[in-house]
Amino acid sequence: MVSDEEQSSDRPKLGLGYLASYLKKNFPGIELSLSFAKDDLIADIQKIKPDIVGFSSMTHKFNSQIRKAKQVKEKFGLPIIIGGVHISLVPHALPKWIDVGVISEGEEVLLRLLKSFKKDKILKNKEIPSLVFWEKGKLIITGPAHLVEPIDKIPSPDWDFLQVGKKGPGHIMTSRGCPFNCRFCEAGKFWKKYRCHSSEYVVQEIETIYNRYGREELVIMDDLFFMNKERIERIKDLLVKKKITQKMRFEVIGRADLFTEEVARILSQMNVFAISFGMESGSEKILRYLKNETVTIDRIRRAVALAKKYKMQVLGTFMVGSPGETEKDIEKTIDFIKELNLDQVGVNVTTPFPGTQLWEVAKKKGLVKDDQWNDRLWAMREVNEKNINQKLLLTEIPKKRFLPLMKEMFALQDWTHRRRRNEQLFRELIIHPGLIHLFKFLAHSLKRPKEAVYNLRNGYCRCC
Repeated sequence: MVSDEEQSSDRPKLGLGYLASYLKKNFPGIELSLSFAKDDLIADIQKIKPDIVGFSSMTHKFNSQIRKAKQVKEKFGLPIIIGGVHISLVPHALPKWIDVGVISEGEEVLLRLLKSFKKDKILKNKEIPSLVFWEKGKLIITGPAHLVEPIDKIPSPDWDFLQVGKKGPGHIMTSRGCPFNCRFCEAGKFWKKYRCHSSEYVVQEIETIYNRYGREELVIMDDLFFMNKERIERIKDLLVKKKITQKMRFEVIGRADLFTEEVARILSQMNVFAISFGMESGSEKILRYLKNETVTIDRIRRAVALAKKYKMQVLGTFMVGSPGETEKDIEKTIDFIKELNLDQVGVNVTTPFPGTQLWEVAKKKGLVKDDQWNDRLWAMREVNEKNINQKLLLTEIPKKRFLPLMKEMFALQDWTHRRRRNEQLFRELIIHPGLIHLFKFLAHSLKRPKEAVYNLRNGYCRCC
């Protein structure tokens, strides 16, 4: 398997971990190997001598993964499979020289595909659903997505396969999909329906991560972890019963409109110390546009106040450069961030992805042609004075006026990131006293004195 990301103990790529654990459980004797983005793929293949090479790719890495796959095909002539969100949402982007693409969640489809190959040396199998391939010049799609249900049938991700060590908080996913329809998000289109792991499954995974990898902090990456109040209360009760809440703390992600007093109480008892909301914009007009009228500025304010009432750090993610956004709208977002006094801010330049309503907007604007991804659309933090004229942005704000506003938002993000890092180093020092942690904390404090002074005035104890 070839990952489109770098090796990471902090945020391992769970999708490949799920594939590995599912294949090992249901295909005895299978041998798997993983190459990361910076690995020497050619050397790895020469050493391992695989029967098949599989590539996984998000949209913004698709073109680079295809180039790697092309090198492998030309040098070794090996069968190649590609999966991931991009090929699933734009199956006709499959190059004719790639043998087959998996266009849904991959566990069961890949298992059937590999078993078919072992038996008949065939990948282009029309009896297996959720495949795309070329046959006699015609693109073949073999049917609707195949979803594993219940998803507890899929074992927890294989962290050993992902080469995860004992550094960093790590993260898990306890559900798949999202029933909401935000204009910028492809989750609903890719996952098809919302499905949850059972409370028992989730707690067992958390317990294993603590016992095996010594993690004392864990990020629950679900878009909608607390959508079902009864489920999270059951998770909390089991964690408390096993005394895991005395050993670990958690960060969760959720929607402001689902965050109630009762949910806040449950999360607090679960030892959730931080919560992240997709706030998107401080402009009511742009927020309603991006969230399709489901969240308001006042609702975000109430959610932030409620989280702080329960002593949780609050993280807010924002987008800048959306269709119809004006300079005044961005200024409102900057003022909103300052008003909320968030513990951490995340900023992205609005980017259209396949399967989203923004992708259709980009097509109408002529930024997307023939449903093909263009690397110039990948904005994020890569926008700067040198390349902004080459970037394809959704906003109609002149680029010379957009750039300073964007940079001001990123400056707010950087300030909060440095502040939070200072808090994390202090917490490590308190929990694990010693010269190494003391040196790290003092070094960061001396290098970033403003952040250290801010934390000192506001009380370091809120991070412990």
